[in-house]
Order: sequence, then C-alpha cells, then structure tokens
Amino acid sequence: MSGSDLVFVVGRQRSGTTVFRDLLQSNGAIDCNEIFHGDLTADFRFYKFVAEKISSHLKYIHPENHEELFYEYIEDIRNKTQKNRIIFDVKYFSLDSIPTRGDSLIGIPFIFKYIKENDCSVIHIIRKNKLKVFVSEEIANKTGIWSASDEDSLLNKEEKKINIDVDVLIEFINSENKKDNVVSILMDSIKNNYRLYYESMFSSENLFSQESISIASQVMNKDIDIMHAGNLKMNPEGLEDLVYNYEEVYYSLKGTRYEWMLY
Repeated sequence: MSGSDLVFVVGRQRSGTTVFRDLLQSNGAIDCNEIFHGDLTADFRFYKFVAEKISSHLKYIHPENHEELFYEYIEDIRNKTQKNRIIFDVKYFSLDSIPTRGDSLIGIPFIFKYIKENDCSVIHIIRKNKLKVFVSEEIANKTGIWSASDEDSLLNKEEKKINIDVDVLIEFINSENKKDNVVSILMDSIKNNYRLYYESMFSSENLFSQESISIASQVMNKDIDIMHAGNLKMNPEGLEDLVYNYEEVYYSLKGTRYEWMLY
C-alpha cells in the first residue's frame, strides 16, 4: 500500500490507460489526465502550470527549471483539489519530458525517480497485442475519434477501414515490445508498482475484471465493487473487417512469433 496520495498510470496510447483512470476517478480520485499533453486548455496539465509560471518570470521557460517546477505543480494540485488520491497519466513518449540534472546522457527518467523517492503508486498498463494497438491508433488518426462513451459515438466499420504497410507494422511491433521491456525494468525498482495487461482488464463486455478491481482497491486504499467501464470499445469488429489488406497482413505474421496477434 502506498504512503502517498499520488498514483501514476504509465503506458502507451490505445492501451487502456484512460479507462483505468476512469475507474479510479469514479471511486473518488481526481484525474489529472495526460499531464505532459500539449493541449493546455485542460486543467491540471503540467505545461499549463509552466506557462502560468513563465508569465511571472521568463526563467521558467528553460527545461532545466522544470524539475523544480514539478514539485510546485504537485503541491498546487494538492491545494486546489484536496483529494486523497490524485491520478497522473504518463505516456511512454513523455517519460523524458523533464530533464534530469547530471553529467550522464543516459539514466533513469525523472518521473521514475520522483515516483520512487515519494513513495507513489504506479500502474504499468500493457496491451500485448501490438497489431490491435497499431490498428486502433491508425483508425483514430484517420477518423479523429479517440474514445466513445455511447453507441452514437461509434463509427461503422466502413468508415474506419484502413490499409496497413506491413513493413511499418513489423517495425512498430518490435519497437513497442522493446519499450514495454524497458519500462518494466524501470518499474521493478519501485516499491508500489503494479502491472496490468489490457487483455486481462475486463471479465466480460465493459465489465472490469477482479484483477483490475483488486489493483484499483489497493491504490485507492478502499474496497471497490466490480464496475462497468465508462468508455465503449472503439473497434469490437474482427481485424479482417477493419483492414482492407488483411490477407497481406495475415501472411506477413503467419508462422512468426507474432502470429497469435491475428486472433
């Protein structure tokens, strides 16, 4: 059990981080969303806080000051929310957003040092099927729709259908697996760390699994009943219904260690 009020959810896009944050928020946490996102219109984002500080003193524009500002940012959220659990979403590509001071060009990202030093909880969410991650992200980029809270928000399969460059796909799968491994190693050094796979997040359609509920209960420090997810699955169809050149994709993965991702 964490001694901190801070909970970090770490993962890549299209891997279930948002729906898990929703579970925590529905049980009393304040969700600060993707804190390093570039859209500064949303509340509680780090760079929105930085922008406000820059307006008072230009020195804060330099990244070397952002480590110091992160501590101020956390206290500012605590003062504004008065919540006993605060949730931060940090995507893989944001892990090095705050440079750490030191001589080495290679080291542990600041955010992991912060989590460890401040006894925070961190949940690493991994979606093992990288083919489905790739398809989901390509569809979202094509349509501009990244989530759906009701049936009316869902698109039909013809609106979503995409072509896949198989060489790009294979490179993507290899790269994302390496990122999962790197983050998993970093997680192992943290006391209050949890790993949750997207594939085991739900027990049935939009109903959280007991594993998800158990992790949520531990980081929230209270019992949580099984609940439905707030967001619907964006692409419930089979891959053959979503990919124009599915046959090409199928034979590019058939007989490889990634064949299981087709099913």
